[in-house]
Amino acid sequence: METITEGEETVSRYGIRIAAVVGLAVGVAVPVRAVDTVCAAVRMEVMQGVTLERQAFEAHMRINNGLPAMRVEDVGIDVTFTDRSGNTVASTADPDNTNALFFVRVDSMARIAAVDGSGSVAPETSADIYWLIIPSVDAGGQTTEGVRYDVGAALSYRLGGDRYDIEVEPDAIVVKPLPDLALDYFLPEDVYGDDAFTAEIEPPEPFSLGLRVRNTGSGTTRALRIDTGQPRIIDDELGLQVGFTITGTEVNGVRVPNSLQVALGDLAPGASTVARWCMRCTLSGSFTEFDASFIHADELGGELTSLIGAVNTHTLLRDVLVDLPGRDGIRDFLAVDGESYRVYESEGADTAVTYSSATAMLSLQQDDQGRKTWLLDTPSVGGPIYVSKPFDATDRLRLVSVTRSDGKRLDPANTWLSKTRAEPEDPWEYALNVFDYGGGIYTVVSDFEPGSHPPYLGHIGDRTVLIGDAYGLGFLVQASDGDGTVPTLTAEPLPNGAGFSFVTNEPLAEGSFLWDPAPGQEGIHRVRFTASDGEFEDHEEIEIYVIGRPFLRTEDTEAVEVFGKTNQAYVLEFTTNLVDGVWSNLTVVTLPTDEFRERVPVTNRLGNVIFIRAREQDE
Repeated sequence: METITEGEETVSRYGIRIAAVVGLAVGVAVPVRAVDTVCAAVRMEVMQGVTLERQAFEAHMRINNGLPAMRVEDVGIDVTFTDRSGNTVASTADPDNTNALFFVRVDSMARIAAVDGSGSVAPETSADIYWLIIPSVDAGGQTTEGVRYDVGAALSYRLGGDRYDIEVEPDAIVVKPLPDLALDYFLPEDVYGDDAFTAEIEPPEPFSLGLRVRNTGSGTTRALRIDTGQPRIIDDELGLQVGFTITGTEVNGVRVPNSLQVALGDLAPGASTVARWCMRCTLSGSFTEFDASFIHADELGGELTSLIGAVNTHTLLRDVLVDLPGRDGIRDFLAVDGESYRVYESEGADTAVTYSSATAMLSLQQDDQGRKTWLLDTPSVGGPIYVSKPFDATDRLRLVSVTRSDGKRLDPANTWLSKTRAEPEDPWEYALNVFDYGGGIYTVVSDFEPGSHPPYLGHIGDRTVLIGDAYGLGFLVQASDGDGTVPTLTAEPLPNGAGFSFVTNEPLAEGSFLWDPAPGQEGIHRVRFTASDGEFEDHEEIEIYVIGRPFLRTEDTEAVEVFGKTNQAYVLEFTTNLVDGVWSNLTVVTLPTDEFRERVPVTNRLGNVIFIRAREQDE
């Protein structure tokens, strides 16, 4: 048996899918000015993949049958492992068996069909078998020299009616210490966009999805990379136009191209690294659930060989900065887990935070035409402190400075205004928030933002329409201006046959887009909608997907005729969104003749086209 290590280690790509799924609860007025309200449940999914280089070994065995007239039959091979003391070490081909130290699977075979006791080698033929060996985290030990193992094999076969059992001479491999990654995700409880309980259209406020990766193992992680997918809505009970977008990405405090693929590099034992994705949501709401999980590739050992030891989720209060001497200057994560406050530092430390809102005192000292000075008196503590106090504020108020009595001016990341409300229809309640080390007495200066503000265009989102839909495509575009003026609305270029007009419905500008596409207009049409107040503007470019019926032909809005091969089973599937929707099974049909008719819904009166396709079942 030959063990190929290619120097110190054989490296292979090891991919893991991280699925962060959250539920967003938003309050929606129906209509906007009505008293009755309904709570809409919206679920968002953020897909992330973790890729890293890792240790693996390849084992090779060749069986030569030089006999001209006899087959080597009933070939069975078991790869075996022993430690330096000669003790047997457990291995497995089952990715769910976490008690073994090695995952072993047949990678390829030539001139032999199996090695489970049923294989055979033809006369005057050589068979080649290759195994992939991946060690578990515990196999590499904790010292830099690694751990040596002997890899051998037990070979059995029959030849001419006689059975033979052979112990193949082992070869040595050295498993270097392996990394063990702990992933901590951070997401705020509340996100802010358009307030469904006001007539105005409010702009979305940015928030961050944070990730810290710590290497708690004894080996270095090589070429660590995170791949993030565009957030998408996977469940929307009321069909709301909710948009989640990633607007920026940073690694260890440095902005990187927003490609959604983040290279984190090597991670030494005990080291950590952080990534942040700046996001926006077009509606205000609260995340009711935040869960992160990962899926192991079974062909690479599954859970047994996973280098991700833990995945934790936390409710993010704020991206803060631990600015003590010697720190790295990268923003950290202030989070609350249940009733415990903690700061998760970019360098890997987790420190309990004293929450002193109840004992802190806030008093107004001076009011100079809206520019106010406050005094915040907090207890003195031996570590980090967090205080949140009710504050007389609006969305236009800003903090000018927060200065401690010893002259230290707090970093803007550590002082902020927040807002909450008990019920969706309640008015906002504002609070002053301060994070610092040690506590003390602080002078707080606030003022209103100067100047005018740009208008804000309500989220539109990509649209889809089916040619021949009885209702065509129609939707409403709304915009407002925080300064009280009503903006103008435009849409260009308009597809041939489409129309757009707007009216003033204070405080909103409301535009109507109507289009009934004709045959020949299939494809993607891009339209840019703009809201302008004469000085500033806001815009959104959407894509309108015009779809024909490659699989289907309809006679009315309920009947669908499916054409295909006789006796071929087809899966009928439907989705309400071709851009980012999920196809769901409707039924499975087998065509007894050259055509089959199945009655399924096609459209509804809201203009949400339900797209239907047929695919072969064995696809």
